[in-house]
Amino acid sequence: MCLILIALDQHPDLPLIVAANRDEFHSRPTQPLHFWEDQPELLAGRDLESGGTWLGVDRGGRLAAVTNIRGEQPGRRGERSRGSLATEYLSGRLGAAEYLQKIAAERGLYGPFNLVLYEQGSLHACGSSTAPARYPSGLHAISNGALDEPWPRSERGLSGLERILNSNEGARADAYLDLLADQNAGTAGPPLFILGDRYGTRCSSVILLTATGQLSFVERSFLADGTVGETRRFEFQIKAG
Repeated sequence: MCLILIALDQHPDLPLIVAANRDEFHSRPTQPLHFWEDQPELLAGRDLESGGTWLGVDRGGRLAAVTNIRGEQPGRRGERSRGSLATEYLSGRLGAAEYLQKIAAERGLYGPFNLVLYEQGSLHACGSSTAPARYPSGLHAISNGALDEPWPRSERGLSGLERILNSNEGARADAYLDLLADQNAGTAGPPLFILGDRYGTRCSSVILLTATGQLSFVERSFLADGTVGETRRFEFQIKAG
């Protein structure tokens, strides 16, 4: 399971804020955040087992994030990798709404998933059991279920996100990285950062998009014992439409 927190039009200088933890088996080979040599417009980490990504952006400021869904048709992998949902959108020409309609018609080819897309100020999502929809401005989260489904981990993440936005730290990427690093289980028992020998949080990512079109993407990777492995930071001006 993963955690994705989104603030859409909730900061005066940042129309989009994304803070996400990728939870995965430590043995699964992965490349850290980089501009891909075979797709130079795409900035993302890369899953070397299936070739896709869990979270990425392109130079036009579009964003795609994909998660699996816990408990829905357990064990079903699908004919196609879920990571290709993100990469195909970011490397293609379809708009978010049109792409999600295409994926909705093909959803049986994938294991259980949630797909979240952002383009030109709009947030869209669909899943293996949810219809494509455009989501309003506000705070949104995904953990074990569909977008905005109230899971304890999502609720804890949203509370932390709101706390940062209401402070003077809202424009600082490291404030969101600190939130994502929280290993405290809390009263409901779901830590934001998963620590485990075989499976756990592999990396934390923060994406900040300014009102003037400056995009920053920070990824912090972790070793199996939870210690920081590497932090990568990229910043660029998005290309006009």
